[in-house]
Amino acid sequence: MTIPYTPTSGNLADSVKFYDHTASGSEFEIEWQIKIGDSDWFNAKTTKHTVYLTRAQPKASGRQESLFYLGCKNADGQTTEAGMISEIWNEFTDWDVRKRGGSSGMTYWGDIPLGPDGKALEQCTNFDYLISEEDGTCEAWAQLFIEILRAQGTTSPKLAVITPKNVTNPDLNGQFLLIRNWTSNPSWQALDRIPAQSNTDSPASFDNHAIVKIGTTLYDPSYGRSFGSENAHENAAFAGFTYLNSSGTQVTATNASSVQQAQYDTVTYP
Repeated sequence: MTIPYTPTSGNLADSVKFYDHTASGSEFEIEWQIKIGDSDWFNAKTTKHTVYLTRAQPKASGRQESLFYLGCKNADGQTTEAGMISEIWNEFTDWDVRKRGGSSGMTYWGDIPLGPDGKALEQCTNFDYLISEEDGTCEAWAQLFIEILRAQGTTSPKLAVITPKNVTNPDLNGQFLLIRNWTSNPSWQALDRIPAQSNTDSPASFDNHAIVKIGTTLYDPSYGRSFGSENAHENAAFAGFTYLNSSGTQVTATNASSVQQAQYDTVTYP
């Protein structure tokens, strides 16, 4: 039996809304009626459904259910873009982001496969890999946050990549960002890392790091923290930086809180 598209008798909610068929009282209910021949309409059955009502027409590049689940579940009831972004971001701040049906939080650099160059395989940097494998790099986590917001119809988030290019001394070629925490006494050694998504032992250094910029606010989905400026993020995230000077000698510099020692570039995505 084929049933044609049928308009509702009333309007849907004028906000983000998450209807969950698995939670009593949160379902989207449809009451079915049947009419046979010239008989009166009579009630047949009430069915319960999961429905994701987004704030605007989705603009995400993917249609994975988890994008709508994480967006609508967290931003339920929100009517403004600012409120929607804030509530969705809160999902990232406890380092326990679970996809639809996930039994535990997805991981930042849990067991990422590496290529011959020692870097993560390219597919591990994509949000769809993160959703399917529940593990991903900083770029995958940044993409995930962007795609969740795009699924709500916003295009304001931008992907930004951080590199250890000394903005006060361009003659130094950047090598690595040293993720907090490290000690330089008596020599540079990695200590306990700052908490990341479902991982308290993520890698201690990277040659770049991906985050999300919305206006003047920087969101670091990998570590679940947000900042009002590049320098504030740099001071909280990086203990130091390694560079190569003009003679090819490696130089390690401690993070100087008053001086920006890394470069933040907005890049095209996708």
